[in-house]
Amino acid sequence: MLSKFEIVGIGASVLCMAAALYLVRIETSLLTNAGESSQLASVAKADLVIVGEGENVNQERTKAFVEAADPRGNIMKLVIDDIVVGTGEEVVVGNEVSVHYIGTLPDGTEFDNSNKRGEPFNFTVGEGNEKRR
Repeated sequence: MLSKFEIVGIGASVLCMAAALYLVRIETSLLTNAGESSQLASVAKADLVIVGEGENVNQERTKAFVEAADPRGNIMKLVIDDIVVGTGEEVVVGNEVSVHYIGTLPDGTEFDNSNKRGEPFNFTVGEGNEKRR
């Protein structure tokens, strides 16, 4: 039986993954719909914040969360923090990818970690969330 905290964590993880898939779909559609790229790019950029690469990583993370929050402190945008940037081949639309992720709250509290579960998140780039595995 799952505790209410585990259920909330799982729900939050699913929402984060859905948001990530939505953003991947927007970004990949930019490659195929050149005429609409400026409109879609502004939507994608408006919905996410990427952690900067300054000398103080914690300060950069804090700045990203402040930027992603509304005046009441509610996180309103997806915050992307690349811990390790890969060196392999570039991912393109149609590739099947397997990614590990760590979901954290603004205060650093971890609510999901695919590494700890031993289950990466698998999806085909550009398909959105219609395809279930």
